[in-house]
Formats: sequence, structure tokens, C-alpha cells
Amino acid sequence: MSEILPALYLRGLSTGDFRGALETLLGLEAAGLSSSSITRLVSVWQEEYRARRQRSLAERDYVYVWVDGVHFTLQR
Repeated sequence: MSEILPALYLRGLSTGDFRGALETLLGLEAAGLSSSSITRLVSVWQEEYRARRQRSLAERDYVYVWVDGVHFTLQR
């Protein structure tokens, strides 16, 4: 459930359509989700997103690997 809701939101499902989509996926488990519940969740997600965007990256060291390649097929 915690993975389904954000995925549906990020795919553009409106808050009013969540209940129908979740009832199709989950059956009666989705009965308690109203559009106002989804709106509250979206508000929480937006706040978490803002906080994550504003955090400092200077506190950690990040390691990355860059890989590049070219593939040729030669015929004789």
C-alpha cells in the first residue's frame, strides 16, 4: 500500500479516482480511503519532498562510477 499510493499519484491519478483504482486492485481493503485521506497524504509527501530538496549534501561523501562504452560489430 505504501508503494502503490505514491506510484498512482506520480502517474497523475487524481485524488478523486484513487478509491476506484484501489478498490479494483485491493478489494475491500481500500474502503477506508477517501479523497480527503489522499489529499492529506499528498500534503505529507509534498512536505517530505521539500525537506529532502533543501537538505545539505555536504555532510556526506558520495561515490559514483561513470561507465561509457562503444560497441562495434566488424565483419570480415
